Parts: sequence; C-alpha cells; structure tokens
Amino acid sequence: MARQSPFDNPGDQWPRLEVRVLPYDPGWAERFHLEADQLRRSLGDAIHAVEHFGSTSVPGLSAKPIVDIVVELTRRLEPFDRDALRDAGYIYERNVDDPDITFLAKGAHEVHLQLLPRAHPSVLTKLAVRDYLRAHPDEARLYADTKEAIAAAASGVAKDYALGKRAFVDALEARALDWVRRGY
Repeated sequence: MARQSPFDNPGDQWPRLEVRVLPYDPGWAERFHLEADQLRRSLGDAIHAVEHFGSTSVPGLSAKPIVDIVVELTRRLEPFDRDALRDAGYIYERNVDDPDITFLAKGAHEVHLQLLPRAHPSVLTKLAVRDYLRAHPDEARLYADTKEAIAAAASGVAKDYALGKRAFVDALEARALDWVRRGY
C-alpha cells in the first residue's frame, strides 16, 4: 500500500491545471537557473541551498512542464521575505501536511517552489531521486512511461495523476535512497 505524502492532502487546494507529460525540454534547466538567481536576490542570507528537482531536472526525462525548486533555508522566513517572494511572482500557496514545508507557485504553475528548513528529510529524498534517475536511464525511461500512462488514465486531472503514481514514486524513492546510502 502506498504511503501518504505530505502533498497528497491539500484539501480543496489541488492545483487547477491540466496534467500534460511532455518530452524533455532543455529550457527547463535554463528556467531553473534564472529562478534560482532571482530567489537568491530575493531571499539572500535566508538561503542555504537552491536545487532543481523533479522530472524537469533529469535530462531526457518526459515531465509535466513545471520546474520544481527546493530551497533549504538557514532561518525562518520573515514577513519581508514573503513580500520579496510575492514581488518575484510567487503567489499561490498550497496546503501541505507538513508545517515545515511552504509550497508556492509562480505564474500559471510554470514553477513550483518548496521552502524547507536546512536538512529536512524531504530534501535528501528529492535529490536522491533526481540523482538516481540521472544515473539510471532505464529507470528514467520506466518512470516516463509510467507517468505518461497515468496522465492518460487520469484524463489530465492533477489529483488523479498525483495519487495514481504514488505507489510507483514510493518504490522509486526507496530505490534511490538505498542507492545513496550504499554510496552510489
């Protein structure tokens, strides 16, 4: 049985977007770098690290055209930090069943931003999966095929897509974390 992710229960705040899985676009990496620079200017010393994760961070992997970014914070965000993020275009906030995670989106969901305290366990998992898929092209292909099939079955509905791939993602995360623990 699939475990529940902190992102699986946003109440009525599921993103209102149609899930489309597209072929890899090198522009996703460029968009990450632009956003990371803007986040560093906006948040300054509040940032420990900015990382690109998710399918758009894996060259060659099909993905929803949403650049996922995780920021590890050195401190709690202040009201002026939130104002700076809003000024940078991050306005949509979604409920997450983890009080340490702040989830924001930019534009029409072109970018999703997760703000977490430094060394939050979710960061290790996100980066382990990214690095594992980069190092294992067969796994990346299997993941792409799985996502495309689930997106088609979900008829583009974000909630159905996310929950439909939960068991596969759980197993992928376990393999990736084991791979990291073994030292690659």
